Amino acid sequence: MGGVKNCVDIDLENNIAAVVDDFTLDKIGNPILLAEDKKYFNSGMMYIDLKEWIKCKISEKCINILREINKFPDKKIKYGYEFRCFDQDALNIVLKDKVKYIEPKYNFLANISLKHNKNLQNVPKDTIFIHYHGFNKPWHEWCFHHLARYFRNYKEISPWKNEPLDKYPTKYRQMRLYAKFYIKNGNFIKAMYWIIRSILKKYKK
Repeated sequence: MGGVKNCVDIDLENNIAAVVDDFTLDKIGNPILLAEDKKYFNSGMMYIDLKEWIKCKISEKCINILREINKFPDKKIKYGYEFRCFDQDALNIVLKDKVKYIEPKYNFLANISLKHNKNLQNVPKDTIFIHYHGFNKPWHEWCFHHLARYFRNYKEISPWKNEPLDKYPTKYRQMRLYAKFYIKNGNFIKAMYWIIRSILKKYKK
């Protein structure tokens, strides 16, 4: 992957932050970057001018918007967002026309759930940051998507190398993945246990 040192060379060009396009999905579920006239950035990676951020009170403005729509949900119409990604939507509103869009290599979006990117085995060679989005993460023991190897390889050479992976899922979809983890490893009793737990979790009122 590309060198992180490249990040410090980004010219913000009098903007408050450098960001990367978020994406939507095409008809068959593959990610595509948003069109030029529908700019919307992903907040998972932001290169920020902290002095300008503080000066312009960006955090405070975002919090005020979120408080407003929490108290008055109908206000969402005014902003034009559904606020499913709360901080990200607020940041897109407050920082509109105050960000510089940079290459996707700085925030490569990878959903490593079994139903997403199942055919994606590698990332582009110039990738600098991988953003594991979605409910399945590489630090989950039950995640066996091939792209998890990047996180786990770096974990092994980090100060956190002895920290264990998360062992027990708490959401029903994670429990289903955990069951598949055990099926793959030939432990069908535990697989059945987690399948049953996932069903109970899903339909529990």
